[in-house]
Amino acid sequence: MKYKKSILLLVYLCLFIGCSLSDSHKLKFAETIDLVGENWNVNENLGKVFDIDVVGDFVALRNDWGETKLTLIDIPSRKQIYNFGKRGDGPGELINPGPMISRSNHLDVFDGSKMALLSYDVERVITGDSLATQTLFKTRLPGIISLVDLQDSNYVASGVFQDGRLCLLDKKGVACAYAGKYPMSDSVVNVPFHVLGIAYQSLMCAQPEGKRTALVTRYGGILQIYEWNLLKKTAEEVCCIDEFSPILTTRDVNGTPNFRPDSETRWGYLSVEATDKYIFALYSGRLQKEENAFHLGNEVHVFDWNGKSCYLLRLDCEGSALAVKDNKLLILAEYNNKGNDIVEYHLSLK
Repeated sequence: MKYKKSILLLVYLCLFIGCSLSDSHKLKFAETIDLVGENWNVNENLGKVFDIDVVGDFVALRNDWGETKLTLIDIPSRKQIYNFGKRGDGPGELINPGPMISRSNHLDVFDGSKMALLSYDVERVITGDSLATQTLFKTRLPGIISLVDLQDSNYVASGVFQDGRLCLLDKKGVACAYAGKYPMSDSVVNVPFHVLGIAYQSLMCAQPEGKRTALVTRYGGILQIYEWNLLKKTAEEVCCIDEFSPILTTRDVNGTPNFRPDSETRWGYLSVEATDKYIFALYSGRLQKEENAFHLGNEVHVFDWNGKSCYLLRLDCEGSALAVKDNKLLILAEYNNKGNDIVEYHLSLK
């Protein structure tokens, strides 16, 4: 029980932390592209923003805005703004929203406090309904940090799990199997699973209509790609790119070691999104020092689904999260003088 409470507390903190260039890159990209973006100038309507996604013709934000935790902004006009996801512990309300899963006309949001996946119908949101349409599942699996939908038949979660790097869940939220491993040296032994889970915490994306998932690590320059066999409930690692690994610094809390980032901690990837062809990962590479703005990045690393490093996109803004729609790259940018804004880039990748 002590482990479970510690895990949930660590995960909640991770979801609320804002998640640039390193001195050198081991990665060699086939092409480097400097991008010039267009600001949406919607900063006054965003509140405090933690994540960005795309649902149909809308940008979806996980944010704090009064009594709501989510916002939709229509992409064509950028003027229609809808706040929803009512704050509270009642039916259809949100306490601690985390991973978002977008569909053509629904947004699913995992609430870490309720340990439930809630679904919002876009049509009902734009008519003024701020409550979740339905609860897709409730799970007994603690420690979920990232969650993706795989082929409309299963979910894959990454997080702080005692039995593995990844967990395969069925549509009812029941854990079916564990897979994957942490990309660390065999010489690292006797490290508690909850320390590894936080040190190697990763965000995840799924290949649309495919069988692969990709993880990028916050405190390491790591990309892992897995291919899933849903019949056998197994996953095979396709590739692992490891520029640098987390430093396993710890601090005792009530006699239990907990992972503790310090000034020697280097931040890796902040956000990840995917298309059928590419994986887009926003990169920091900065040491965790106040003057470094380590929670921001101005590089996007683009990989294919075999792990080939294809493009290095250099942005003209500092961002904390990204989303991709068709040939548009949307960055949740942060400015010292006006807070958050959305910056849109046109992509012309081969």
